[in-house]
Amino acid sequence: MAACLLLSAVLSIQPETRGCASFHMNFPLLSWVSSPIIQALAEKLMSTPAVPLAVKPVASLILARKDLVGPVLRELANYWGPVDLVGPLWPFTATDYYAREMGDGLWRCLASFLHLASAAHLADWKVFTNFLEKRWSLGGRRLVNLDPGYVARERLVLATGKNYAHRIYLSQGIYGDLTLLAGPGGFQSLPWSYPDYAQGTLPELLALVRRKYLWQLKQLAKR
Repeated sequence: MAACLLLSAVLSIQPETRGCASFHMNFPLLSWVSSPIIQALAEKLMSTPAVPLAVKPVASLILARKDLVGPVLRELANYWGPVDLVGPLWPFTATDYYAREMGDGLWRCLASFLHLASAAHLADWKVFTNFLEKRWSLGGRRLVNLDPGYVARERLVLATGKNYAHRIYLSQGIYGDLTLLAGPGGFQSLPWSYPDYAQGTLPELLALVRRKYLWQLKQLAKR
């Protein structure tokens, strides 16, 4: 902090003359600012791009029929690799948003996948799950709704095709939705979090997923 203030104070000095020679004469600090020491300090204060940690892929499933869960998970496992956690099927009652298209009596399920991956692929994941949704359609109506995403140390992010204030555009018409924050006490909902992500079974399962993910990061760090 002291270094930041010092550098800021030095750089904020305004010359009283336009002449270069007299400028150096009246403001000897200019030579000091251009010294290797100050340049090195400035470089340290600058942010440096770095490769982020790998994340843990997850998929939230809403199903019109219970018997679809097996085939859908097999397709997802062919894409992401082995499933390492599958939550129980439970009735989806958080909203009736999907009822008009998918009917009543919907089921919810959450799955996570063993292999960690780059968060840069999130848009590709959504394009793939959109393809699966079309495959499991009947008469133009979906039987399956798939929300791919990832668990990171700090957050849960889901992919969506719908824009909103808190969603960041990725590519291919896909946005990243900051759904939950994560911390020592588990996941914390946000004003825009979907109701069933804010409390109940889903955040409990996601806490287990994150615990496994943090363990995996520790194992990778030992290598």
